[in-house]
Amino acid sequence: MFEGEVASLEALWSTGLVQVPRPMKVIDLPGGGAAFVMEHLKMRSLSSQASKLGDQMADLHLYNQKLREKLKKEENTVGRRSEGAEPQYVTKFGFHTVTCCGFIPQVNEWQDDWPTFFARHRLQAQLDLIEKDYADREARELWSRLQVGTAVTSLGKGWSSHEPTPFVWGPL
Repeated sequence: MFEGEVASLEALWSTGLVQVPRPMKVIDLPGGGAAFVMEHLKMRSLSSQASKLGDQMADLHLYNQKLREKLKKEENTVGRRSEGAEPQYVTKFGFHTVTCCGFIPQVNEWQDDWPTFFARHRLQAQLDLIEKDYADREARELWSRLQVGTAVTSLGKGWSSHEPTPFVWGPL
């Protein structure tokens, strides 16, 4: 269960855009289950940092697009110096491992576009659970009429405080 959480935290941390606790180790417990050890971060109220966190989340959502633009500019640069592993632009939507929302596994198979990923791996999965747990076929019938469109990015900037950096923690 924690493999997806570890991978998610590592992916978020690698962007350098938002602070997350560094994962350290997953320990299998003798009686079953597991424990997830991660970096300790002092938690405090978000009220003074909500705007900054919002900006960081907006930047996070634009990360792949900005990475593509940066790599495109550097394509024709002669003598570009490589320092370690560079972030890779991803052309598809998904993630390389299953993650969880609470105890519910979330499949993240790669898809060519966001609407297909979201419809197939988020909405469809929820409808499957509703149908299985409640035998509700009406939701399935209504689902077939829903047209999924592409969401246009509309995230803005606006952070101007000098407060300490907020961080993301919890089910990711």
